[in-house]
Amino acid sequence: MKTHCLALAAIVLAASVRADEPKPDRRLDALRVTLTVQEAPFDLVLDRLREVTRLTIAVHPEARDSGPDAPRVSLDLRDIPLRLALKHILRPRGLAVQEVEGALMIVPQRVIDEVTTFKTYDVRDLLTRRPDFAAPEMALKTGNPGQGFG
Repeated sequence: MKTHCLALAAIVLAASVRADEPKPDRRLDALRVTLTVQEAPFDLVLDRLREVTRLTIAVHPEARDSGPDAPRVSLDLRDIPLRLALKHILRPRGLAVQEVEGALMIVPQRVIDEVTTFKTYDVRDLLTRRPDFAAPEMALKTGNPGQGFG
């Protein structure tokens, strides 16, 4: 039976979580973490990070690693920014972190890599009635029959 050793300590630069503190993505660089983990479940490591940092960290359904055969986390990180710690935890699993409405979302890397394309169409002509301007009269001059154009 594998033993799980999980020691997690974080040095939080902010005194408490307040409304005037930086957004979570800025806190990823401000929070420094020391993380020592041996064969710990991925979900347990994320739970400890949530507790210590007091950030909302959600996991995309496709990014969940659970069950007895799920990969384990083994790391020894000392006093590094939370962004870098998350990168060391997530990158080997093909995962990444992104900010979604003030929370941190753990998602598959391919979700971030997908390019969103926006196309803009001018529909003003469908929304308003265009004025119908009177066009000048146009006529062709007719020449005498039998005369050429030369």
